[in-house]
Amino acid sequence: MRRRVTRGSIGLGGLTPLLDTLFILIFALLALSDTRSAVRAEPVRIQLPAVEPGGDERSRLARSVEFEITADSTLRVAGREAALGSWADVDAALADSLADPASAGRAAVVPELVRVEIRADRDSRHGVAVELLQHLRLRGFVNVELIAIGDATGGTFGSSSGGEQR
Repeated sequence: MRRRVTRGSIGLGGLTPLLDTLFILIFALLALSDTRSAVRAEPVRIQLPAVEPGGDERSRLARSVEFEITADSTLRVAGREAALGSWADVDAALADSLADPASAGRAAVVPELVRVEIRADRDSRHGVAVELLQHLRLRGFVNVELIAIGDATGGTFGSSSGGEQR
């Protein structure tokens, strides 16, 4: 007796016609079904923020705070002699500057509406100004100006060559 060699499973022989029939039924069902949705004519109400004619950006900002960085890299609030030694001192100075006397010491304005001006001496360390800028950015202050004051030592633009090319 000769043995027949079977390739694959015996049950897979009838699978192809079954799948063909199944796909034909699915495509026929999709073609005959009404999948279009009815067009709706309902109005959509959108509430946009009110726009008022505005003036200068500086007049729109509620308050301003000024910081000074001296030549020896000491940070202080402009007009005050006390140096700010930690970030907690900076936060306390910001809270004092922004507090409304009528609101019992609570901050009356949001940081986005406050203009912060940093006056840094040209001879101060760069890192102090960068750390202050980062601290203010993390606290939500977006209107920050950095102004370099004082004469540059060492020639034009602070270079040691006096601004001349070598």
